[in-house]
Amino acid sequence: MKKASSRAGKNSHKKGDPEPLAVQRSSHSFDVVCIGASAGGLNAIMELISQLPASLNAAVFVVLHFSRGALGQILVDRIKRDSQLHCSIAKDNEQVKPGHVYLAPPDVHLLIKDTIILAHGPAENRFRPSIDVLFKSAAVHYGENAVGVVLTGLLNDGTSGMWAIKESGGQCIVQDPDEAEYPDMPLSVLQSVEVDYILPLKKMGQVIGKIVKEKKRTEQNLLR
Repeated sequence: MKKASSRAGKNSHKKGDPEPLAVQRSSHSFDVVCIGASAGGLNAIMELISQLPASLNAAVFVVLHFSRGALGQILVDRIKRDSQLHCSIAKDNEQVKPGHVYLAPPDVHLLIKDTIILAHGPAENRFRPSIDVLFKSAAVHYGENAVGVVLTGLLNDGTSGMWAIKESGGQCIVQDPDEAEYPDMPLSVLQSVEVDYILPLKKMGQVIGKIVKEKKRTEQNLLR
């Protein structure tokens, strides 16, 4: 496991960087784990989701690039075979709940507040759904309660969204490019963001579980 120290802080904005986000202070009692993948991503997502425990105090959101004609329910059925969490295709205005995995439907953007928002806006980074769109909405509305995960894929979708999560105080994880089937997306993030973890797939579930538990423990201590 490679852990990358992060020196980027709230006031680290540089010329040429995206403008700082207007992050809302999170009042949520659970985290959100946002996963993005493209080429080679289905098997990677299946492996990662299978590692997450049923007791995970987080809602999990997945954006996977696939064709407009793809049948989302077939993908959900494959992902949930070995999952201990409830898996479904995200629905507009659906309440966000911990212990659930929400898969972005084909050809619409997935955004999150207290509820799910499905939007037919223009493609970003050539894709709809876009990983960046999901990550940025998580950064704004969940702040330090957001965890971003970028897996295998081509091009650079997810990079600016991961930057947003980092700036909001969230945690950033990328798949080790040395094992990713298509390393472009992890490498793109690493070139622009000082991530918290660079991990092989087999260790991601354990680390995500640890992050979520530590956040919950910290919140409990603050309430005492």
